Amino acid sequence: MRPFTGWALAACGLSLAAQPARANIFEIFGAGARAQGMGGAGTAFTDDYNATFHNPAGLALGPEVVGLSIHGAFDRTSILLMPRPAGYDPPGYDARLNPRSDTEGTATGGVAIGFTLKPFDDDFAIGGQFRIPIEGLANIDTAYVDEREQYFGNQLRFQLLGERLRSEVISFGLSYRWKPWLSMGLGLVVLPAVTTINDVYTPNAADPSKVEANFRIEQGIEEAIVAGIVVDPLDWLRIAISVQDEVYLAVHARNEVLLGGSEDDPVTQNLEVAQHYSPPRLTGAIALMDDTLGRVTFEATWRGWSRYLDGHATQPDHTFSDTVDLRLGAELPMGDRNAARFGVGWVPSPVPDQTGRSNYVDNDRIVVSIGGGRVFEIWDESFSLDVAVQLQSLLARETHKARLDSYPACEPGVTSLCDEVPDRETDRPGLPARDTWGLQTGNPGFPGFVAGGYVVFAGVDLQWRF
Repeated sequence: MRPFTGWALAACGLSLAAQPARANIFEIFGAGARAQGMGGAGTAFTDDYNATFHNPAGLALGPEVVGLSIHGAFDRTSILLMPRPAGYDPPGYDARLNPRSDTEGTATGGVAIGFTLKPFDDDFAIGGQFRIPIEGLANIDTAYVDEREQYFGNQLRFQLLGERLRSEVISFGLSYRWKPWLSMGLGLVVLPAVTTINDVYTPNAADPSKVEANFRIEQGIEEAIVAGIVVDPLDWLRIAISVQDEVYLAVHARNEVLLGGSEDDPVTQNLEVAQHYSPPRLTGAIALMDDTLGRVTFEATWRGWSRYLDGHATQPDHTFSDTVDLRLGAELPMGDRNAARFGVGWVPSPVPDQTGRSNYVDNDRIVVSIGGGRVFEIWDESFSLDVAVQLQSLLARETHKARLDSYPACEPGVTSLCDEVPDRETDRPGLPARDTWGLQTGNPGFPGFVAGGYVVFAGVDLQWRF
């Protein structure tokens, strides 16, 4: 039944690929060109629809707007694999679907539209936005992080960066300014939750390429609450706090597999997918404000990466660490209508050294950004144009798989580099005993790899203020 099972999985994959997906590129660069030009520091000052991500309390602090954003990311990251030494290939390794290969980043981009409205008075605001990647909607792409990946892409991936650059973002929020010095807000980041149940029948067991199937697909939503507060205790001081729960695209799939002519009960296959996991986060920001000199903000964000789920909805054997990001941004007036912006940041990696079986790839990042904005009028209507360029440099990280005196078999729960072929004392047809001695592994991360590079992000926002 093994060939048939493979076709059943393929049918399931087709049904999954038709579903909507993901978040969240804003966690990497910030939401909106204003925050992006300040290194992603947007918790204290973002006062348009981008506040639905950074801090919904800011919605009530700005004007009513409708906006369009165009942005692109030029991914120049890479994972370079060290050459495999001779004598470690498992049987049939040279006949894998794809050869073991390096990973190179590609360019991507997207368009975002958003709005902020004040339907009742100037103290109450609602907002929302939707970001669409140029690759289109409904992209789901998973990979294994251990030796199983040799049978598929046979590459390594940046676990917390790569695919997030190609993600949708949907967010909504509302805000109320209780006092001139106090604003509070509440919002949602929304993602789909998909359940698919597939009844798959193969009439002829000798020809598993022909299948008949029924699909039952149910769609729900996964949502993360975003809440925030902005306090101005003094004319020159602002304190802002925001919090967001964890969220990810969830796919639950079940195949009921029946083989024609078989009297056995259907085989049940359960599959779980978790795409683009966003951990719970808590951000605190302090800002200094002066109408003449400008604004400076410093923010720190705690992220609960210890709850991380990978693409197959499993937690890493070696738990990720919670992290604290640091960002510093400045906005300087350049006349009555112009502003210049600058920012720096530090984003530590939560991923421990990958010396064992797994290949979760991630790097510490340094953030540097520059941007600007201008307010102008056309036909007595007010508009703003903001631009930002951000560089994120991945500090090079070199990984060597640990060499052991002996290697355990590749079984569930084994975290060290493992042996795919048990040692034998006697020859078998096509498999001499000596070829099984010691370590045989097709793990694409063996014997090691180097990860690094940089990502350049550019964004342009045009907003109509009415």
